[in-house]
Amino acid sequence: MLRRLATRIAIFRLCRRAKQQAERRGVRASIYWLGAYYIHPKHLAVIVRVGTDQEKARLNNDNTFLADVRNELASVSYPVEGREGVGFEVESYETVVRDFEGSWYYRFK
Repeated sequence: MLRRLATRIAIFRLCRRAKQQAERRGVRASIYWLGAYYIHPKHLAVIVRVGTDQEKARLNNDNTFLADVRNELASVSYPVEGREGVGFEVESYETVVRDFEGSWYYRFK
């Protein structure tokens, strides 16, 4: 039980730091996460949600952005056995509206 709580706290810290990493690069972002981390810590996906395709391209073309966010896993004490399996993705609201009827659910289904 305590381990699950510690993992959940690490996820919240990771989301805050991912948002800060995006803001350092001049992109305003919101962070969403989903997964069954309580089954195994590798079952976690972190989505960096931005407003435009241009912002999405800026973060995806920055070779250090996702690496820096992945490095934050250690900084927030995320369980070691799950770090390699955690997925990160940048997606824009513009793409969701255009390709997925404006639904984040459809985008990640």
